Amino acid sequence: MELQLDVHLITDVGLARERNEDRCGAFTPEEPATLAERGRLFVVVDGMGGHAGGDVAAEITVQALPASYLQGEWHGADETLRRAFVAANAAIERRAAAEPANHGMGAAAVAAAVIGEGAFVAHMGDCRAYLIRGGQTTRLTSDHTWVEERVAAGQLTVDEAKVHHYRHVLTRALGGDDVAEPTVRELDFHPGDVLALCSDGLWGVVEEDEMAAVAGTLLDATTVARRLVELALERGGPDNISIAVIRALPAENHDGRVAPPA
Repeated sequence: MELQLDVHLITDVGLARERNEDRCGAFTPEEPATLAERGRLFVVVDGMGGHAGGDVAAEITVQALPASYLQGEWHGADETLRRAFVAANAAIERRAAAEPANHGMGAAAVAAAVIGEGAFVAHMGDCRAYLIRGGQTTRLTSDHTWVEERVAAGQLTVDEAKVHHYRHVLTRALGGDDVAEPTVRELDFHPGDVLALCSDGLWGVVEEDEMAAVAGTLLDATTVARRLVELALERGGPDNISIAVIRALPAENHDGRVAPPA
């Protein structure tokens, strides 16, 4: 059964940056057969490189990744998502090679394909995906960062990682590796569930229990997304802030709403 979704996407420059190097997008195939096969795709990207083209890398990703996933050869959702990340990585590398000023640019990205009552989530870097269900938030992604790998190995505690001076050092990123290796996982996605995809400008200052509280009290995707961005801004908005909120509507609320990006 195809879920009816309530969706809202926001990207905000924050309060400390001069320009926004984040991008986000929602993509729905026009052909019913493609929609049934590949579902709807949502992407959040955090560009890196500052004056070396972080915004350029993010823009390339938000175009190349969906194009590859929705139009490329089909190998199942998980493998096709992997190939879409590879395609985005190659597109960034080609642009950087052609434009010396953008040498070294890259991007972290997270993408979710919602197909029927399931979803496939893929990511590289430190953009995250969360599932909010029954008042609880479950983190679906593990950051590809130096500190996260040390936490997983038992060499750092979570509290130590939060303040470590290497906490923003990525071990995988689009444009930063010759071979793109995203992490992909599959999950059930049911009416009443909420998927939140976000950049570190949001998750770095908004806690998981706060996400659950906001999603539980503000039932439409637009107000959830806006309130979470407001929280990040209230806490100083130290980075660009991007979030995609994808809510599976309960059966009694199936009205086909899809809110446009802010």
